[in-house]
Order: sequence, then C-alpha cells, then structure tokens
Amino acid sequence: MQGANNSISIKKFIPIVVFLSSIGFFSSDLYLPSLPIILKSLKTNITGVQFTLSFYFISFSLSQLFFGPYSDKYGRKNAVYLGLAITIPGLIICMLAPNIWALIFGRMIQGFGLGSCITIARAMLRDVFSGSRMAYYSSFIAIGYSFFMAIVPLLGGYIQKYFGWRADFLVLLALTAIAILLVKFWLIETHTNKNPDALKPKVLVKSYFHILKNPMFLSYVGCTTLTMISMIAYFTASPFILESRLGLSPIQYGWSLFFIAFGLLIGGLLNAYCVKRIGRHRTLRIGVYGQILAGSCMLIPALFGMLNPAVILLPMLIFFLSAALTYPQAFAGGLFPFKENIGSASALFGSFQMLGGFFGSYLITLTHAKTQLPFSIILTTCGIGAFLLQFCAYKLYQKHFPA
Repeated sequence: MQGANNSISIKKFIPIVVFLSSIGFFSSDLYLPSLPIILKSLKTNITGVQFTLSFYFISFSLSQLFFGPYSDKYGRKNAVYLGLAITIPGLIICMLAPNIWALIFGRMIQGFGLGSCITIARAMLRDVFSGSRMAYYSSFIAIGYSFFMAIVPLLGGYIQKYFGWRADFLVLLALTAIAILLVKFWLIETHTNKNPDALKPKVLVKSYFHILKNPMFLSYVGCTTLTMISMIAYFTASPFILESRLGLSPIQYGWSLFFIAFGLLIGGLLNAYCVKRIGRHRTLRIGVYGQILAGSCMLIPALFGMLNPAVILLPMLIFFLSAALTYPQAFAGGLFPFKENIGSASALFGSFQMLGGFFGSYLITLTHAKTQLPFSIILTTCGIGAFLLQFCAYKLYQKHFPA
C-alpha cells in the first residue's frame, strides 16, 4: 500500500470498493428476468424494452467522463455522494413509469448517477495500489461481481413473481441508501492531492487527449471493451431466447444466471492465484483464449441449428470464467502508465468499457435475435479481437517498461 494511504484498513476498504464497483451492474441485472413482462405491461415491443438496457449503459458510460475529473478536484467521496443523489430521482421515475419512454428516461438518469460508483472505486484502487498488487486486488471485484450476478437476477425473478417488476426499483433505492451510509461512515478519502483545475474545459481536454495518445492504454481498454460487448449482448438477448423462445420462467432464467455466475467466481479466484504464479500478462492471455473457446463452443451448435439451454449456458460459463481473468489485468495494465489524473484515466477506461456495453446491447437489438447464432458470432469475433489487442498491449509494455 502506498505512502499516505498506509492507514487504510484493507478489511473495510476492499469490501466497500467491491460493493461500489458492483452496484451499477446490480442495477442493470436485477430487472433482466422481467424484460418480457415489461414488454407486455407497458404495451411496447422488444426493441423498446431492450433500449432500457442500451441507454442505461450509454448514460452510465458518459457519466464517468464527468465523475472522474470531478473526483480529482473534489475528492472521491464527494463524487460518490453526488452520483448517488442523482440516482434517486431516476429510480423513482422508473418505479412510477407509465410508458416505455418514461422508463428509458429514468434508466438514463439512473445510469448517469451510478456511473460515479465504478469510476471512483477504480480510482481508489489506483490511489492505493499499482501493478501486480492492483491486479490482485482487482480480482476481488470480479469475485464480488460474481456473487452479485449469482443472486441478483435470481432475486429479480422472485421479485417479479411475488411483487412485480416495479418493486425492483424500490429494492435499488434501498441499496442506494446503504451505499451512502457505507461511504459516509466506513470509507476513507484516498485522494488527498486534489487538482483544483481538473474540471476546467481546457485542462479536461488536455488530460483526456494525453491519455488517448497512449497506445498501451488504448490496447488494454480495447480488450476489455470487446469483452463487455459480448457480456452485455448476452444480457440483452438471453431473456427473450431463454424465456420467450425456450419457455423458461423468470425464476428459471434467474437460476440460469446463477449457474453461469460461477464462471466469474471461479475466474476471480483463479485470477488471484494466476497473478502471483504466472504474472498478469499470461493471465490476460489465458482469459482471451477462453473467450475464443466460449464463442466457438456456442457457434458450432448454432450453425447446425441446435437450440437448447445447454448449448447457451455451458459456453457462457466458460466465457464468464475467462472474463474474470481479462478485466483485472486489462484495467491494471491500462492505468499502469499514469501516476497523475488517475480519476480521469479511470473514467476514460470505464467509459470505453461501458460504451462497449451499449454497442453490445444495440447490436443485438439490430439483429432481432431469436436464436443464439447472432450472439455466438459476436462472442467469437470479439474474442479474436481481444486476443490481438492484448498481444499489442504486451509488446508495448515490453518496449516502454523493460524488466
């Protein structure tokens, strides 16, 4: 742990960072089992319902470009407070939405507010750790997310059955309140060297331009963006394939996500082991190999017209395991070159990643997927792209940071 932050308690710090990193995805996943029901409830179409996810992610993405520099100027905790305060009216709008457009609007406000949490969580990690230690502790985010991903859609399925989809947003309001209390009483400020000019347009543009000029950053962020495209494409397509086409109930769909979440859990544990044993570069390479394998395992049955839960869920188990090996290494590598403007670098990294989520959701919306074939093509293609980008990133690391 670095200098000024030696007083931080890991036992408190890491769980709160994990919770803040996960709350945005908690918000995106809780209502997934309800998407086919929302379609009927608000008398809309599949595209309209899928847009509630697409526009959530684009708002979630763009908000990070604001909250990163904001945290550099005013501190990490103040940025989280502001973001969570913005989230509350968005949740209320969603809970009371009379039509699909109101729901989309509420989701956009919600996404903008929650974008602060993951941005600040990452910036805090970089404030305190760097290099392999950061990659190691980042693996706990994957483990934490796997826990939430396992229980959240399952919880959403039961909420849908007994209370209806609007109750999802009431639960999210309660979680937002919990997040505020955790930050208030348990989280220490990690950013003590504030930059009073961080939000000035000229400084902001210069800072982001400096980050975007770094080819190592672009290679790593591209790797994780392609991974996110695949992940969110699955979340967008799967409720309609598994529920509407294959007849799973919302609760059964929740259990299906519970099953594949074990991939993230195993991957998170494996990541912590691999970083210490073989290093973060080789761990990242294994992660992208696994993504290609997952895509191939889904694509081949799809080409032969096979459609059942097994040919979708088993490859996704492999994919989520691989994603848990990819994210921490790509994030640690992407922020490695930067010692200043960490909030801005974290924000830009997260923004690109969440834009990938938007494109993944939007691509599936365009395909009108009724089988796993369009998604399996996206999964395989993105896996190959991630492999090429991690190779470029490693070569750049060797060039600029020789051992």
